[in-house]
Amino acid sequence: MKRTILSLALSLGLTSFASAQLSVSKTPKMETISKVAPLGVLRMELKRGITDGDTTYMFIYPNNAFKQLSKRGEFHLKASTQDMLDLEKVMLEVLDNKESKEHVTVTLGEKEYYFSRTTMMGFPTLMIAQNPDYDYTYISEKEIKKIFSPFHGDEKKK
Repeated sequence: MKRTILSLALSLGLTSFASAQLSVSKTPKMETISKVAPLGVLRMELKRGITDGDTTYMFIYPNNAFKQLSKRGEFHLKASTQDMLDLEKVMLEVLDNKESKEHVTVTLGEKEYYFSRTTMMGFPTLMIAQNPDYDYTYISEKEIKKIFSPFHGDEKKK
């Protein structure tokens, strides 16, 4: 009888401990609001989801660190329209600064990203990297403006 009570108490204790480790949260259903995909090749996609009044944005991009694989990177952030316009402004300022050899660190969601100006095939491009060795992508000024066009009320550029 003691063993039965002891094993029952022990199993209830383990069950309550296991359930304390579980947390449930709602994630918004994401809709694509802009996309840059010349000739069908994804350069960047911006999705938006709204839950309980909070707007979450997700950027999806090809991770250029992988040459043999087609691996995508992404980052999420909760932001207002003004926050997104500020992010666009920072990207364009880094891209326009021809003299600087430094990168700008921006916290997007819970991760830090580095923005730096570089050139590809003679054209200025913005390198967005979480870690330059394994998670980065490139985007041009025209592509930046297109991805952020919904925040300027310009839906036709989609």
